[in-house]
Amino acid sequence: MVNLLAFWLLRIFMKGELEMMAMLFACRIVEERTAFEQVPRLLKQPVADIVINDFGMPELIPAEFGGTAA
Repeated sequence: MVNLLAFWLLRIFMKGELEMMAMLFACRIVEERTAFEQVPRLLKQPVADIVINDFGMPELIPAEFGGTAA
């Protein structure tokens, strides 16, 4: 039972960490400090979603991730 609780707590913690990292990369892309190609593979789709939906800048994201960049 304790292992299951520890697993769920770790999973919740890691989900929050991934969301924060995605937001960090999204901000860096909008500020043109980081190119989208430099974003780690597992974070590309969440970062693309943030840049497109929250910042409203699909021109910075490649079409394969839902953006309009060539």
